[in-house]
Amino acid sequence: MTSPTQAIRLTVVLGVVLLCGCSGSSEPLAPAITGCGSDHIAVGAVAILETHFHDVAGTATIIDDCTVEITDFTFDGAGLDVRAVLSDDPEFSSFDIISEDLRDDGPYDGTTLTLSLREGMTLDSMYYLSIWCVPAGASFGDGMFLLYPESR
Repeated sequence: MTSPTQAIRLTVVLGVVLLCGCSGSSEPLAPAITGCGSDHIAVGAVAILETHFHDVAGTATIIDDCTVEITDFTFDGAGLDVRAVLSDDPEFSSFDIISEDLRDDGPYDGTTLTLSLREGMTLDSMYYLSIWCVPAGASFGDGMFLLYPESR
């Protein structure tokens, strides 16, 4: 059952999509960073994705200085150009894209995704992860990275 807040969000998202005529994809991703260490303070931080739309859920963990892994990932595969993004802003007014369009391999049900930061990115001030519909500017699910004693 959809809550009134979800219904309003969905109405706004659909309105934006219809008004913009959005259907395209984002620019190509920069090359992935490889061969990183694991000395950044954020290594081991965990973000539990809160579902907003399209059954998005999962647990994201920062594995090393350039890798985020999402376990138990679910997503129905719908939307327009849907990417995993990192941001320092819970509203995702600016963000860095770390995945190709997730619709291409969806739907997902309990999948593990391993995502690399791209050239020019660092974990500094990357506190939030979202499964983001780029053309509509909407989060299908997101979470804040937190460090837990058992994750260090």
